[in-house]
Amino acid sequence: MLRLKTTSIISASITLITFSIFIIQFNHNSNQAETLKNQILSLDQTGGDTSPIIDELKTFSMNHMNASMTVELIYSYNRALQAAERSQQISGETYTKAQAACASRADSITQARCVNNYLAQNAPVNAQSQAIVAPDRNQYIFTYKSPMLAPDLAGIMALISLTSLGVGIWLWGLRR
Repeated sequence: MLRLKTTSIISASITLITFSIFIIQFNHNSNQAETLKNQILSLDQTGGDTSPIIDELKTFSMNHMNASMTVELIYSYNRALQAAERSQQISGETYTKAQAACASRADSITQARCVNNYLAQNAPVNAQSQAIVAPDRNQYIFTYKSPMLAPDLAGIMALISLTSLGVGIWLWGLRR
C-alpha cells in the first residue's frame, strides 16, 4: 500500500515537472518563430535577401510545435509592382531578355530584383503604352504550419507528461 502511494506521488511529480517544461518550451517555439518572422520583415524592408531566413523559418516550423507562421513580403511585392509599372514603358524584347537573363534565380523575389536591375541598366523607352501586369501577390506570402506533435523538447515533454499521467491514473485505480 505504501509502495503504491509512493509511486503515485512520483508519477504526479513527473507529470507536473514535464508539463511545466512542455509549457515553457511550447511558448519558446512560438517566440523563436516570431523572431525569425521579424528578421525576415526587417530584411524585406531594407531590400536584403530573405531566402535563407525564410528557409530557416520553414524548417523550424516543420520541426517544432506551436511555430506556425505566415509572412508577407510587402516591400518585395511593392518593388516588383514598381518594376512592372516601369516595364510598361520598356520594349517587349528588352523585357524578354531580362527574364531570360534572370531565369536561373532561385526564387521569385531574387528573380524580380534581377529583372528590375537588368531593366534599369538596359531598357530603352517605348512610346507605346501597355497594360500593367502586376506580379502575383501570393508569391510573396509564405505560410508554414507546425505539426500537432513534433520530436522537439516540447513534444517529448508532452509525451512523457501524458504517459506519467496515465501511469498515475492507472496506479490510483489499483489502490481502490
